[in-house]
Amino acid sequence: RHLRELGWLEEHTARPTGARMMLASVPREKPVEQEHVQKNVIVTFSRLLQVEGTSVPVLGEGGKIEVQMNNDGTLLNASKVWREVAGLGPWEKVKPYEEALAEAMSQIKEPWLYAVDDWEWGYVEEAGNVEQGSMPLVYRFWLTPTADADVRETPPLLIEVPA
Repeated sequence: RHLRELGWLEEHTARPTGARMMLASVPREKPVEQEHVQKNVIVTFSRLLQVEGTSVPVLGEGGKIEVQMNNDGTLLNASKVWREVAGLGPWEKVKPYEEALAEAMSQIKEPWLYAVDDWEWGYVEEAGNVEQGSMPLVYRFWLTPTADADVRETPPLLIEVPA
């Protein structure tokens, strides 16, 4: 409803995701028990680009519509970063997943200490305050330490490689 009222409806979006903003407090009477109260909700709509009939996700700070609502559903805040796509560049073959993963792992000094926790690929749209002439296609890999790793010496990593 809020998107319709703002005139922000878009045809190609991924399923919306929601996040509850919570407050935690500890009452004086029972200081060992935390109370959690929902402050508000943020619903995010992420952009999908249509490329030869295939929906390709848009990653990054841009390509998003965020609607923050109070608990009663009233609008608290809204933002939209949705650049106009002027045209598509020349088609290039996308690297296979295995090749992109090998490239990402080659950037780590001790790759045997990491495992892939999650990954995604898509076009990157920057935040609204960043000038952007093109939207590169990338793979993103979230890597976490394996059981053999010392977690103090081996932090989780996010590695992005061109697709």
